[in-house]
Amino acid sequence: MLEGNRLSFPSFIAEKLAGSGYHCVVTGGGGWIGQAVLEMLDGALGEQISERVRVFGSSERTIRLRSGREITCRTLEHLKGTSDAPTLFVHCAFLTKDRLQSMNVTEFVAANRAIAAQVMSAVAHSDARGIFVPSSGAVYKRGTHVPEDDLAANPYGMMKLEDEGRFGALAAQRQIPLCQPRLFNLSGPFINKHELYALASMINKALAGTPITIFSPPRVVRSYVHVADLVTLAFAMLLAPEEENPAVFDTAGDEALELGDLAALVLETLERPDLHIERAETAEKQNDIYAGDGREMARIMRRYDLNPKSMSQQIRDTAAYLSDVK
Repeated sequence: MLEGNRLSFPSFIAEKLAGSGYHCVVTGGGGWIGQAVLEMLDGALGEQISERVRVFGSSERTIRLRSGREITCRTLEHLKGTSDAPTLFVHCAFLTKDRLQSMNVTEFVAANRAIAAQVMSAVAHSDARGIFVPSSGAVYKRGTHVPEDDLAANPYGMMKLEDEGRFGALAAQRQIPLCQPRLFNLSGPFINKHELYALASMINKALAGTPITIFSPPRVVRSYVHVADLVTLAFAMLLAPEEENPAVFDTAGDEALELGDLAALVLETLERPDLHIERAETAEKQNDIYAGDGREMARIMRRYDLNPKSMSQQIRDTAAYLSDVK
């Protein structure tokens, strides 16, 4: 949920987390999901965040939260032995597929395996009580729900599959809850790389008062989940170790939308009926369907009495954040 313009856990999760005494380790705290996690932990823990949350990333820096509080981010080599307290691990440090523009596949694979090894070692040498490791819909072959098996064609997806296996085995060995959702499309505050995401691009166009132009194959289908719903679900699972939930599941919203329909909903939600949608011709003729099978996720959310945000609400929350960061 949002408090004002800030993300927060539902009260029952915030209270359970605050009273648990758990510490949290967050890797990749400067990324989209990492920032959302930190803001929600900040709302639940308040002034205790500096004592109970440790953040790690690619560089040493200070992260200023929207509450005004600050938290130190250290490099990943400082992970091991960070705390003797019972700890929940949120592992979001991962080189994304755009990094393949500046490094070859061998370098990309080695770098992601090195990151995973550091986190695995930290978990193994701590009193770990749960792990949240976002996976990706990229683990499937394009346009299918068949697992990828071609490293050269899809190194990002293959590395995510490797992480599913290694962290799955570790969680089973330690007998702790694990949440590894296969993410397809996210929305909400802290969205980054605006030029790469259709939703952010459309919203920015609407906010600027310019037409939305869609450069895409004939049919492009997406289904979105709000980042706060994702984080809330993950912590609900980690804080209920007695429950038997599947660690790996697809993410999906209530509806899958073709990009033309998504653009129309953006204009309707943001009250810009004066703008129009242009569909440009492209050389690509293959349909692009990137949407998860959300039935398992919906079942788990019902178990914890969680209600996902509608697509219109996702658009409003994303637009509010993009307006703030302009």
